Parts: sequence; C-alpha cells; structure tokens
Amino acid sequence: MTFKTAGSDLNHCLSRPQEVCHCLETLGSRSQCFDVLQNGICKNLVRWCTCVYSLLCVCVCNCVSPSQTGLAVVPDSMAAGLLRAVARLLDLSFLPSEPLLRFLSRCCLSLLSLLLTLQQDTASENNHKREAVWGACVAALSSIPRLLRLVLQSLRVRDLCEEELPQLAQILSLLLQHTALRNHMLANATLLQHIIQDLTRYCRGESKEQWMTDLLYCYSVTMATHRGNLGLRDIY
Repeated sequence: MTFKTAGSDLNHCLSRPQEVCHCLETLGSRSQCFDVLQNGICKNLVRWCTCVYSLLCVCVCNCVSPSQTGLAVVPDSMAAGLLRAVARLLDLSFLPSEPLLRFLSRCCLSLLSLLLTLQQDTASENNHKREAVWGACVAALSSIPRLLRLVLQSLRVRDLCEEELPQLAQILSLLLQHTALRNHMLANATLLQHIIQDLTRYCRGESKEQWMTDLLYCYSVTMATHRGNLGLRDIY
C-alpha cells in the first residue's frame, strides 16, 4: 500500500496537505471542506490504488515483476500527510464514505508496519520520521469514526504466515499502550479479544514467544479498566 521514502521528503509531503487544509478552511463550512478533501482523495487516489492493486494481482498470477509494469503505490510520507489532513478537516456531522475509510485503514496498517521497521533502526535521522508517522496514525485512529475498527477487522490471523504473527502482535501492543486510543480499543474489546485468541492458538508452546507475552501484558493492563474486568483468563 505504501513504500518507504527518504526522511528528507517527509516535511515536504506533510506540509503540502496542511497547506491545502488551511486554504480549504477559509472557503466555507467544515463539512464542505471535508467533502472537497474526500472527493479529491477518492477520485485521484482510491480508484488509482484499486487499479494498481488489481494489476499487481495480475502480475503475481502471471509471474511478472511489478517493476516491469512501472506500477507504484502511495509514498509513506504522503499517506501520513493524508491521515493528518482528514483528521484535521473531519466534521463529525459528515461521516466519511466507505471507500475513503477503507483506503485510510490500508494506509494506517501499512504505516504501522513501517513504524516497527523504523523502531528497529536507531539512526538519529529516523527519529523525526518515526514520530511523524506514529502521530499521523494516532491522530487518524483517535478521531475518524470506524477507522480503528476497520483496521482491526483487517487483521486476520489465519491469513498470515508464521513470520508475520510477531509483527501483528507488536502493532496491537503499540495501539493498546497509547492513552489516546485506549477508549477506542475498549470500544472494540470483543473484536480485539477474538484476534488475540487466534494468536494464542499459534503460540501454545511451553515457553511463549516474547512478543506474545508483551501483547498479553498490554492487553491485561488495558482491559483492567474495562467495566467487565475482562482479563487474561477470558482469552483461553
């Protein structure tokens, strides 16, 4: 969905959407501003990315390298900028369309995966990008209705290979630990519990992997605030 760009491109790609937001905010009501932004994204990005995805599937099925077709996807810095822009102009009286929500959920998932990669790289030049990517994800997930739920619904454990399970657990741990997302995670407690139950089925050994132990701890701490006092014993 997204591809990694140089950290030097980040400020440029983040500032452009904010400039557009500033211009839109001077034109009319917030709902009108959001409608303009939503239509622009859906007409120029959602349809394009859908076509790209379909062509990528054809490439895979026919053993053709995507690079041979000249195809590309959204730059990670652009995805972060779009998440920031939508969160900024969102009017709760004007709900986002389904195509926009699904596009944003794919952006979020891709950026969260990128974030795990950036966390493993201790280079100082990645610090700013790491903070910007995480900030964009939190801003969108905490303010855009149904976005977090769509992200969680797309986390299908059975569709993942064994190497991808730790990444999924780490993404969930990140979301569970952030204060701004806590109430949203609690609102999706049932869905979250099903995901973790599926993960535990793949981690039944005598010694659990560290990533699973960390996830269960984050889950337990977050759910301790839940009215039903849902805890670890409910997972098994």
